Amino acid sequence: MAVWNDAPAVCFTADVDWASEEALSVCQSFFDSHDIHATYFMTHPSPLLSGLREQGRIDAGLHPNFLPGSSHGETIPEVMDYCMKLVPDVACFRAHRYFDVTDITHGLYDRGLRYDSNVCTMFEQGLRPFRHESGLFRFPTFLEDGTYLAQNQELDFGTVAERLLDPPGLKIIAIHPMHMVMNSPDLGYARRVKDSLSREAWKDLSGDALLALAHTGRGIRDFITDLMAYTKDRGLPMVTLKELYEMAQHG
Repeated sequence: MAVWNDAPAVCFTADVDWASEEALSVCQSFFDSHDIHATYFMTHPSPLLSGLREQGRIDAGLHPNFLPGSSHGETIPEVMDYCMKLVPDVACFRAHRYFDVTDITHGLYDRGLRYDSNVCTMFEQGLRPFRHESGLFRFPTFLEDGTYLAQNQELDFGTVAERLLDPPGLKIIAIHPMHMVMNSPDLGYARRVKDSLSREAWKDLSGDALLALAHTGRGIRDFITDLMAYTKDRGLPMVTLKELYEMAQHG
């Protein structure tokens, strides 16, 4: 039965965006503390995430970067072929910055992918999956942390909780590990912190050191962890993207 018809179907995902192993470990700790089985969209090899996937603690998809200057390749086929090597038996994707053209959807479907979360909405209520002309099932994102920050939205989740989460429909949440680690109060905070350090210093930061650089006022991590707690405390249906796909297949 399609849970989104009668209840909010809350689903947590993360766009890896080349985050370090330390940053990914901190991000996963937030998921673990709320008993969340997340889907990570991969940009690069990660021993940590590969191990978590082998343990059945997370799911993984692709996060291909089709923009100019991409480290994934110079052409659409090159990017797809590189990313297909990142995750064995991969079935889903979300492109970096939601980049989307017909060559991508058809190319990834032909390579065996069957669903994506490559459409971003602004808290659209009543969201449902739909079938794309390529054959892919599409699961629109309900809330993305970067978009939320860019729109200067309320960071006190308690003031918007019932309005955002309680109505039925897909509630796919997309977060970025660096925004979570840095507790970004605005879209550029994590970038400003990173640019203040040398590449070597940034790369060598421990999880504790990363957290020490985080914004100490209210930020997007506070908003997202409050959302996680609200979902768990209210007993709202929490499902994985893979589970949503399986429901959609059966009508």
